[in-house]
Amino acid sequence: MSDEPSAHPLLRRQMHRLGLDPDQPPGREGWRALLASISRAYGEADTDRYLMERSQELASEEMAELNEALRLARDQAEEMARVKSHFLANMSHEIRTPLNAIIGMSHLALRQPLAPRQREYVENIHQAGQHLLGIINDILDLAKIEAGMVRVEKTEFRFESLLEQIATLQGAHAAIKGLELVFDIAADMPARITGDPLRLGQVLLNYVGNAIKFTQAGEVVVGASVQERTESDALLRFTVRDTGIGMTEEQVARVFRSFEQADASITRRFGGTGLGLSIAANLAALMGGEVGVESAPGKGSAFWFTARVGIASNARIMHGAPAPLAGTRVLVADDNAHARQVLREMLAGMGFDAHAVSCGEAAVAEIGRADRALEPYGLALLDWQMADLSGVEVATRVQQDRLTAPPAMALVTGHDRERVQELATGIGLAEVLIKPVSPSMLHDRVVSLLQGAAAARAAAVMTDASPPAAGGSDGLAASPPAPAAAHAALHGRRVLLAEDHPLNQMVAVDLLQQIGMQVEVAGDGAVALARAREGGWDLILMDMQMPVMDGLAATRAIRALPGPAGAVPIIAMTANVLAADRDACLAAGMVDFIGKPIAPEALFETLCRWLPSRSQTGRPD
Repeated sequence: MSDEPSAHPLLRRQMHRLGLDPDQPPGREGWRALLASISRAYGEADTDRYLMERSQELASEEMAELNEALRLARDQAEEMARVKSHFLANMSHEIRTPLNAIIGMSHLALRQPLAPRQREYVENIHQAGQHLLGIINDILDLAKIEAGMVRVEKTEFRFESLLEQIATLQGAHAAIKGLELVFDIAADMPARITGDPLRLGQVLLNYVGNAIKFTQAGEVVVGASVQERTESDALLRFTVRDTGIGMTEEQVARVFRSFEQADASITRRFGGTGLGLSIAANLAALMGGEVGVESAPGKGSAFWFTARVGIASNARIMHGAPAPLAGTRVLVADDNAHARQVLREMLAGMGFDAHAVSCGEAAVAEIGRADRALEPYGLALLDWQMADLSGVEVATRVQQDRLTAPPAMALVTGHDRERVQELATGIGLAEVLIKPVSPSMLHDRVVSLLQGAAAARAAAVMTDASPPAAGGSDGLAASPPAPAAAHAALHGRRVLLAEDHPLNQMVAVDLLQQIGMQVEVAGDGAVALARAREGGWDLILMDMQMPVMDGLAATRAIRALPGPAGAVPIIAMTANVLAADRDACLAAGMVDFIGKPIAPEALFETLCRWLPSRSQTGRPD
């Protein structure tokens, strides 16, 4: 074995490449070739190292440039969002201010005695103003959604407040068109939920409004059920089904897109922007749900959406009948199959022995048959308008039949409510149920009617006398409810109105004076502050945008006043209606917020909430 050191493996490989024997000393030329090869290798390594370092430098420079570009893009996007938000706020304010005058003054004019043609003109102005307000609200809502400015609230509320809102705002529209508006609510619906009542109501009202708009005859059914449920939350499914014009598959595919309707002819015939359903889809997504529709031409549509809500109470929406009344026989007479079925099922779910007939003649016959069979009905709910006999005619014939145990009776109607109430009172019926009937309304009215009838029979037995003639043979006292003292808490209260726009001043002053309030006007925030310092005010209504001193600054200054002058309730009444505006008002020290155009009942309701009695000021019930 040789003691000479062996060449390094790298050197051996390089010598092999050059055709040299690593175990034999190379000659002069061999050494020269070997050294040249090694030099080239080192040169290539230096070049590679340089290129790598240069690439890293360029990558770092490009990364820095990219980061700077991203920062600039982010800053530009934030600035655009601020500009868009500012534009939205200004546009909303500038449009709502004159619209408030149009809607408010037409409302005031309609409360005055007018010739028929004059009333028609003013009603058209008022309706056009409301329509324009709806379009503006849709455009602003879509813009706020796209700008990421819509927040979903988490508030505990009664589920049935959504139904009451639909009945109040859409019931009259359905009645005018002769449509049946029906609530079909699952019995396991929680009574109280946690969610955003404003946004849930907005989607529902949009669906119901569209259903009424596109339905010329038949019915609109509002359904609600629990799709998924845990101990703490639930996924609710709302469905609005109509018997309207329906849609093709192509129309269904684009109906939830912005600024699109199912057909261009729909815009010409029915109006609208095509924004409502797009807004509904976005709001449903914000509430953890989705939207959809099933439809066919000429067969109506069923629009649905889901929303995730919290369960605030284990109580169910369907109340059971009190033990003494459970099993009482109740008859429903209605010629609309869906309305008849829903009422019967709700009554059965409450524990009553519910039956139904489809016409007036059948109701008269069934009540008579049951009385003769000694299984009388305790109550009959009679639809006011049926194909053969009206509810009034049915009640009159039942009263004339001299039954052994006549049922209590009530009319059910969604049409001509005032007239039906007069007719009911005229034949001795004390109760009229207004469609659409919610579960709680049905429960409370039915229990009240049955308990009233039982009390009347007991009183008759104790006095050994027949029921009072004025109450009719149905055993009910014909004493209509005492008229409510509407807005009584507001009469004589002193209000300071801080408003710079003359037309808005006129609208607000007239509305407040009509309910007996004492109103004084301050034309800017500085004057409002000076008048507030004098004291003696029950409440201040504050506009946000005013000269000299704006409403926010004036509110902060008033809150700094000592004693009662600084504690008076201040309510924003402004055309600035974005969520940021509301937050700014509350942060400045205001206690509530009313958007323009002013809805009179919303204004009065808010005032009553903050002026509940003479002994309480500045604190709601």
